Amino acid sequence: MYKNVADALVQYEPNRSILKKFYFDGAKSFTRALKCLKISRRKNVPYNPNSNARMESRMGLVGEGIRLWICKSCLPQSFWVHASMYFCMAMNFFVRDPESEVCPYRKRFPSAKPITLMEFGCLVLVVGCLWPRA
Repeated sequence: MYKNVADALVQYEPNRSILKKFYFDGAKSFTRALKCLKISRRKNVPYNPNSNARMESRMGLVGEGIRLWICKSCLPQSFWVHASMYFCMAMNFFVRDPESEVCPYRKRFPSAKPITLMEFGCLVLVVGCLWPRA
């Protein structure tokens, strides 16, 4: 599992010199991946909500965003996986970093075309026969 995490980190940021420290909750797969990539880990105090406040507030934002998109699209909760991917993609495309005033997508692809997203759930297709056979 840690090889997949390490591969994902390298794919996300091929220039390893930029990745100096990594903050996470202590999952074993991340610990092994960071050892493999020789990236240091930012230490946190376990079971202390103050040390995890940033991450917890970010997770709360993601949870609320997923609920918002599911409610707005009138889709059942079984679509939460797709709503989470959509929400995270939208965050990367449109939410700007307060320090640099650039969204993560523009940081990584500065010369890319502007992005237009369709509403979540507008491309849902029902496959199969809806009417009973006669």
